[in-house]
Amino acid sequence: MKKQLFTLLTLLVLFATGAWADDAYGFENNKTSESGYPTSAGDGSRSISSTVYRTGSYSLEQNNKSTNDKTARVEGLAATFQGNNHYVHYIAYIKKTTSNTVTLKEHGLYQGSDFAKSSPNSALSTDWTRITGYGQRTGNTTNYTNVQFRVKSNTATSGDKVYIDDIVVYVTATNVPTDLTAPSSATAASATVAAISWTNGSDTGDGATGIQKTLIFRRTSGSANDLTLNNQGIYSLTAKEGPSTDQSGHWTLVTASVAADATSYSGAFTSGDVYAIVHRDLAYNYSAPTYVTIPASSGHTISFNANGGTGTMVSIVDIEDDGSETLPSNTFTKTGYTFANWTADVNVTIGGSTVDAGDPIADEATITNINSDIALTAQWNAIDYDITHSDASNGTYTIKVGDASAVSTNTTANYGQTITLAATPDDGYALSAWNVSETVSGDPVAVTENAFTMPAADVTIAPTFAQVYTVTYNGNGNENG
Repeated sequence: MKKQLFTLLTLLVLFATGAWADDAYGFENNKTSESGYPTSAGDGSRSISSTVYRTGSYSLEQNNKSTNDKTARVEGLAATFQGNNHYVHYIAYIKKTTSNTVTLKEHGLYQGSDFAKSSPNSALSTDWTRITGYGQRTGNTTNYTNVQFRVKSNTATSGDKVYIDDIVVYVTATNVPTDLTAPSSATAASATVAAISWTNGSDTGDGATGIQKTLIFRRTSGSANDLTLNNQGIYSLTAKEGPSTDQSGHWTLVTASVAADATSYSGAFTSGDVYAIVHRDLAYNYSAPTYVTIPASSGHTISFNANGGTGTMVSIVDIEDDGSETLPSNTFTKTGYTFANWTADVNVTIGGSTVDAGDPIADEATITNINSDIALTAQWNAIDYDITHSDASNGTYTIKVGDASAVSTNTTANYGQTITLAATPDDGYALSAWNVSETVSGDPVAVTENAFTMPAADVTIAPTFAQVYTVTYNGNGNENG
């Protein structure tokens, strides 16, 4: 998540992996009332700034009140590091905005006491400056929680402000340097209108944490290959976690979650669009982008139409003249229906014979001698659901399915059909309730004005009839009252 501590729980050879499940501490949330974060105390106020930031739209602002050392801290974080003697690494960015001298006294992590602390005693710049550090939690035999990130600064002028952004924290099981080296770029990128492929780069160097994910961006404005990402910035399709556009504003994130070992990404891409492939490691260092342009389809295409169903099936593209393709198994679904077969918009050859346009084509059939585009349309068979006509006491009733004749026996209907009910109570009785329910689940089916819509399930009808009583008034000689 953008600008929050990333704790990593499952040990690998060198490091633990994972991320915060709770987004409450990312600066991009613009939350100012979290318990303990940001806090306000005698050493200066802390708040979320929407005017000064490195990545996204927000940062943490520390407003110093006097000349004493002031601590800007991100605290109350529900970090849990497992085990004993692990090394906790942090990377963050800090700047001032005033021309006054503001001294960076200390930065580091705190949990019960300081650890991983550095004391540079150096003047802050008006440019974003990276600060890093790591330290070992020794003598700890259990998990430890609520780790804080702290920065201490001082100034001779009350009201000088310090800004912090893009904090990343991770854990290693061994004593290795903090990972400040980006992975190498993907190579051998290629594309079709259905998939982007590449060969993965690698992540080496001091403290390397390995490629964790691959990000895919699409150029949405401009004409240059100018994707620009901030190391340690978090890019996300969820706004409260981080921005979905790069620093240039010309590129939009498509996905940030391609698995580390994956070498392709499927979709429906448009010819001429340009995409960028980027690796990131555990410390959120980003590789230089690898660009690829979606080419025009150079052959024939088999496309799939759900015909009222739901789901997605990727077209088969770049089929050469006289080519052959085996159809994938249908993955479309349609409520109340079963898949029957495909039909094509043109004549096709299957098993050496011609299948005319509109005639059935079996699932997973092999089409040969392809010399044109083929549009396949799913065909569906409606499921006949049972309607159980339960015997009723003190009356009879009929069931009318759609425009069919009314019956007083068990029958069937298709999903979505209107079922009309008509009751004939015995003398002295009246209809009390229809009592329609799904036969297997028992879930009630709503009946309105003696009719209901057939669900995608068998139903049982069990009306009840109630006795009607007549009250007679005997005036005992009186004609009124």
